Amino acid sequence: MGRLKRALQKTSIRRAFVLYTVGALLVAGVLSLGIGWSTEAAKDAIYRKYQPPSGQVVSEGVTLLFGAGGRVLTPEDRRAVSALTGLQNAGVGAAFALSVIGAAALFYRRRLARPIAQLKDASAQIAEGNLDFVLTPVKMDELGELAVSFETMRAALERAERENWRALEDRKQLNGAFSHDLRTPLTVLRGYADMLAAYLPTDRLPREKLLEVTQSMSRQIGRLEQYTAGMNDLQRLEDTPARPQLLDLEEWGREQGDTGSLLCRRRERCWHFSLAAGGRAMLDGALAARVFENLLQNAVSHASRQVWAAVEREGDWLLLQVEDDGPGFSPEALQRAADPFYREEREGHFGLGLSICRALCRNHGGSLSWGNRPAGGARVTARFQLKPLVEEKEETKMGDN
Repeated sequence: MGRLKRALQKTSIRRAFVLYTVGALLVAGVLSLGIGWSTEAAKDAIYRKYQPPSGQVVSEGVTLLFGAGGRVLTPEDRRAVSALTGLQNAGVGAAFALSVIGAAALFYRRRLARPIAQLKDASAQIAEGNLDFVLTPVKMDELGELAVSFETMRAALERAERENWRALEDRKQLNGAFSHDLRTPLTVLRGYADMLAAYLPTDRLPREKLLEVTQSMSRQIGRLEQYTAGMNDLQRLEDTPARPQLLDLEEWGREQGDTGSLLCRRRERCWHFSLAAGGRAMLDGALAARVFENLLQNAVSHASRQVWAAVEREGDWLLLQVEDDGPGFSPEALQRAADPFYREEREGHFGLGLSICRALCRNHGGSLSWGNRPAGGARVTARFQLKPLVEEKEETKMGDN
């Protein structure tokens, strides 16, 4: 019996339906035979009372004839025979009907009820927006295959929802990154504007200095234009491509030193800057400047009095190091400082700026590291991989020719 039950569980719904139907017909047939046998036996008992002594066989009818003389069934026996005949006909019909209904109910309970309830519950959860579940088929039949397809659809919806959530979070982070990065050019422009407002009316600003200020302001305005244009094109910080160009590293470093000096002067911090990067190299100057200014903003914001910065070249690498004498990184911040939007409970270096810097450094083949100075305060180092000097090699070949 157990083997038959297991075999039925492994069969398909169509084959199981056929087996249940055949079983119902067999049961109905057995019941019909039983009903017919019992009713016929009861009628034979009635007929036997009218059996003639000669042993002639009695034929069924309202009147029984035995040779020349006949004996008629009594009204009671006639009604009994009629009732037994009706009971036989009704019993056979009822046997078939009950067998079919019972087989259908048993088939539904064993083969359809649980899978249908499972699919109904899964569809209700999806309708409520809950995709955090796994749909496991009850049996590997047609409904089991449907459950597998349903699970595939649920997993696809879950992946799509996670991608949409990730895209939304990336967009939020990117917008926050742009807002964070816009502060430096705006601060520089405000500083230059204040300088011009203070010195131009008195004619105490030399012409060379005025030209230098206007050029620096033009550069900062160009960066603002790049940022606003980039917001329409980029979806994630990781999608920000590095576009190396041939730059004079010493000139680029001096520009960063001027920016740091201005930021420190506005926040009344002492500025210490060293430049040990010479020669020309392929570098995305705007991307590297963006990282450097982010680090400066963090350092100036959290320094007590002093900020140190260095621009150095080590072979095919450009190193930007920024230090301050502030509270530095806590043990937790040393692990999570570059997580987006992470912030310590106490005042200290935090989240978005370092998250931006790490993403941009990686885009340029570099890395970002952070820690604390032995004397106290924070130290952050950005590394950028300098690209091969394709232009210089071509110029050298042309000169040789």
